[in-house]
Amino acid sequence: MTRSRFSLVMAAGLLAAVLHAPAIAQDAANAEPTAEEQRAKARHAEWIAAQKARCGAESLDSIPGKEWMDAYGWRYATSAEANAAYTDLVKNTPPWPSYMLPSVARLEPGRRFQMAFSKAQPNDKPGGFGTFDRIGSVEEVREDLAVLLTWKEDVDRVVTFEITKPTLVLVGPIGPQVDPVACKLLHGRYSQFQLLMPPAERKDYMRFITQVKLAQPLVGPNGEPTS
Repeated sequence: MTRSRFSLVMAAGLLAAVLHAPAIAQDAANAEPTAEEQRAKARHAEWIAAQKARCGAESLDSIPGKEWMDAYGWRYATSAEANAAYTDLVKNTPPWPSYMLPSVARLEPGRRFQMAFSKAQPNDKPGGFGTFDRIGSVEEVREDLAVLLTWKEDVDRVVTFEITKPTLVLVGPIGPQVDPVACKLLHGRYSQFQLLMPPAERKDYMRFITQVKLAQPLVGPNGEPTS
């Protein structure tokens, strides 16, 4: 299958997700925050911006940029090609490695997988990506699943699901990511599949099996104690 066809498949999935977003999610997004919530959100946004500015992850001269160049720069014939690849990674955060495209697969009923959940995320609202690797810690979610802080700032638990009806997915290894807030290169490399149905329909293709709470780091992403 050609790259353009893969692009069409992924674009169609994303478009469907947008067009079929549940009304309840829209209502929640439109809820008017309190003054204190607005101030807290503004302070947090300022902290995120300050961390990004201090890191300067857009540059290959940054800490994660140098780490990426040391780990992956050798794959490119010229420094210009390496720089372009790094810029694309930071700007577009592609979920797959640059050396390959994902494959289309069909998950059959009975296949089990895991997802990382945030504290506020209910089990009946699964995300769009799962893994066939066992998740044992918050560190694995960051390093091996390459989950950025801005995507999921608090990682609360791991949920195991089972597929209940044939499900088409895109599957492949997790590509590296650059976290501009933590100022780290996250290598990824665990297995990964992407669900292609609209978000509101995901729960209809799986059933909950179990969940495991994850031990929290002693220091949170903002540098403050977590307890």
